[in-house]
Amino acid sequence: MFLNPVARGSRKLDYPATAYILSRALNTGEDLATLAIVGNLATYVEVSPWRAFVEQNLGELGYSLRDAYSVVRMIDTCYQVVDKNCLSIARQALI
Repeated sequence: MFLNPVARGSRKLDYPATAYILSRALNTGEDLATLAIVGNLATYVEVSPWRAFVEQNLGELGYSLRDAYSVVRMIDTCYQVVDKNCLSIARQALI
C-alpha cells in the first residue's frame, strides 16, 4: 500500500504528520496523531490551521498544548539518546 498524499501533490501542511495520515486510513483515533502534529509543527502549531484540531483533541483528553509540548520533548529526548527503556516509560506516561 502506498499512502503518501504529499508525494501525490497535496500540500505538506494539509498532512502535517504521518501518524495523522495513518489514523485517518486505519480509523485508529486521533490522540497519537494529535501528539505527532505537535511534535512535527512544534510551536508553529499555535499559528497554524491545525491549532483548533490539536487543542480540541487535547482538551477532550484533559491535556493542554503545554502538556503536549512536555510529552514531545520527553519522547524526543528518549529518541535522541536511543534509550528504549526511556521510550517505554514515555509510552506508559501517555497511557
